[in-house]
Amino acid sequence: MASASDSDEQLPFSWDKICKIIESGELGRLMRYPDDTVRYSAWCDNIITLYSGMEKYLLEQRLGWHLPIKPLSSILFENSDDYQILLNDFPYAFDENIIHFVLWTKVPFGQDKNGYLDESTAKLIQEFINKKFVTHFGQENVRWFKNYNSASSIPTISHFHILIYDRNRQYSSLKDDILTKINF
Repeated sequence: MASASDSDEQLPFSWDKICKIIESGELGRLMRYPDDTVRYSAWCDNIITLYSGMEKYLLEQRLGWHLPIKPLSSILFENSDDYQILLNDFPYAFDENIIHFVLWTKVPFGQDKNGYLDESTAKLIQEFINKKFVTHFGQENVRWFKNYNSASSIPTISHFHILIYDRNRQYSSLKDDILTKINF
């Protein structure tokens, strides 16, 4: 991800701007605030020292999964024990009305030779997003994206980002309760 000091982007990113960036596929434009980037880098360095890697920390401490990762189903989202949704601990420089989640899955994504999601995987993700998020928050308030492998902090574990635009600030104070609301 780029840093704000390397860019002319106006921060924070508005919902409309984020939607345009996702639609255009220019995900490299998404960034954190400069101070958050410094904090994130320091945190990553510390985690790597303490746990011998980001993947190990994420698996053991955040997800409670162990190597080798063995999904209960080979089909994405078929078994709810094969994925988890967490708030992003270091979200990008988004408008304060945007809630940023990351969905982690044990089931590897289908990808083409360039590392982009294949059509069937993208379709499964969109169906999941429609069922679990759009039905509760409306199509106009939900977006998702998968970072390019080269821009991903942990490319070895399949994951994508889910954004909810909470324009009426109905859910912002209830971030931890959103997952319960949508039956996770």
